[in-house]
Parts: sequence; structure tokens; C-alpha cells
Amino acid sequence: EVYDEEGNIIRRIDRPYEAVPFTGEDAKDYYNSFADNTNQVFQKMARDLELPTVKTVTDRLLVDDSGNLWVELQESKIQGESELVAYDVFDPDGVYTAKVWSEIQPALFKAGKMYTMKTDEEGYRNLKRYRIKWED
Repeated sequence: EVYDEEGNIIRRIDRPYEAVPFTGEDAKDYYNSFADNTNQVFQKMARDLELPTVKTVTDRLLVDDSGNLWVELQESKIQGESELVAYDVFDPDGVYTAKVWSEIQPALFKAGKMYTMKTDEEGYRNLKRYRIKWED
């Protein structure tokens, strides 16, 4: 949903999606994510939280330099040795234009290029640039 300065909805972008179940493995990942936290109050609060039965449809939203909205989905597939994540792309008018499968999680778009940050095994962060080529 897109709101104006007064808080009124001026545009709603919608696409039907199938619900993705929240699995026992997801719960395990959730609990492991704060296992090392030393704050006992936080740990109790996080453990007592009622976990959902389905995941949210989206994971991240990102706008490229052409005004396209990239919606990262909770949908992935294995292709060869890579795990690909699905992105729904909407044009600046909110019209669905494409589903993109990528092993790269974009962080920024500029001048027709996509940038992402990677951290190597030694903890050094690297900025990688990719060219975007749209095909029909």
C-alpha cells in the first residue's frame, strides 16, 4: 500500500499468493537465532511468543532506480548447486511485470546495475556489481 502525506491510501499493489506454511524447521531456526543472547528477559519473551502457522508472503521490498518495486518472496528453489530466491517485480504504476529467480540478494540499483554486499570467510565486506539484462 502507498500512502500520501495525510496517511490516505493512494495505491494498493496486490497479487494473489499461496500461503507458505511455517514449519518446525522454521521454528528451530527462530529459536536458534537468539540462543546466544544473554538477556534473559528477551529470551523468555521470545520463547513465549506464539509462532505463526504461515509465513508472511514477502521478505523484503526494494525499489530500483527505474522505479520498479522488487518484492522478495518466501519462495526458493535449488538449481544446480545454487539456491534461487523469487522476486516479483512491479513497474512504477504497480503493474506486475516479471518473476525473477536470483541467487543474488540485491541491496541497491544504480544506472542499470545491481549491487550487493558479500562478507567473506575472514569477515571482509565486498561490494559486487551485476549488470541487469531484461529479456522478453
